[in-house]
Formats: sequence, structure tokens, C-alpha cells
Amino acid sequence: MSGELRVTCSCGVEMKSSDIEELVLLVSDHASNFHDISFTRDEIEAMVQF
Repeated sequence: MSGELRVTCSCGVEMKSSDIEELVLLVSDHASNFHDISFTRDEIEAMVQF
């Protein structure tokens, strides 16, 4: 994947990266630290907006 990738959380936080690996980590960390939720990589990839 190339270009800007982003995921917007239901709380309004927007996470962006051009690297899918970094974005997966950002989303996973945010979900865990702020919402006590965990997602699989596949679930996070399904949330990605291009």
C-alpha cells in the first residue's frame, strides 16, 4: 500500500501514516490505551481509509 492511509476513531482521533505497519501499531495502541479494546490486524486493515 502506498500514499496516505488513515483510520478515524469513533472518539474523533485520526491516525495517519503512509506505512501500513506503523498505522496498525498506532491504531492498536490507541484502542488499547484509550478504549481498552484490542483489534486484530485484519480488523484494523478493514478500517483503513485511503
